[in-house]
Amino acid sequence: MEANKITDFFVWDLRRIFTAHEVAYLWFGLQPHYGNDHPGNITSFVLALSETQLRSELLLTGDTGRRYYTDNRGKRMEAWVQESPDYERESLRSWAERIGQKPLFLFPECRKPLPLPLDNVAIVSDDAKALLAELSPSQAETVMVALGLMAKVLSNSPIYRRPGTTREPNVSRIQQAVLHEAEEMGIKSHGLGSALREKITEALKLLETKCNQSF
Repeated sequence: MEANKITDFFVWDLRRIFTAHEVAYLWFGLQPHYGNDHPGNITSFVLALSETQLRSELLLTGDTGRRYYTDNRGKRMEAWVQESPDYERESLRSWAERIGQKPLFLFPECRKPLPLPLDNVAIVSDDAKALLAELSPSQAETVMVALGLMAKVLSNSPIYRRPGTTREPNVSRIQQAVLHEAEEMGIKSHGLGSALREKITEALKLLETKCNQSF
């Protein structure tokens, strides 16, 4: 079988728990395949993951252990349930760092910005320019503070938070999410990316200044 390369990890960034085969495919930047036929490197990686369990190197999730139930005659029965282990994002990331690896599905900061369609040319109308020009300095500042606050709200989710921080927004991840949404809605986005990144960064600096002034 032939696996497809992943060009956009947006959907996978929403996941916290992964199966062994998902981890193996994603580690190599490939779209997971859920059949029974897997390339040799995927099978080898799944086996390598299973060995990490023996060395207690990865935290696992899974419903394994003794379970009790009542049969159709009302008799109490016992069974041993063993499910395939699942792997948590944070545990995988820590393990990857220990072995000197940075797979892109775990390290969004290592990804290259998504290419934008060449025919998506952003055109700011004269009316829009006039509207922006009419904002007073205080109104423009309020807009920037609001933008910074929205970035902070997004950082409550680990997806939009810089790794290793508690509330620092991942500007690159927010930028990619906005561009993805713009493309899905058919909005021309060429040129929007760099401007958006610049404005979010500027807004966060302004917000920090405002917070320091309040103390």
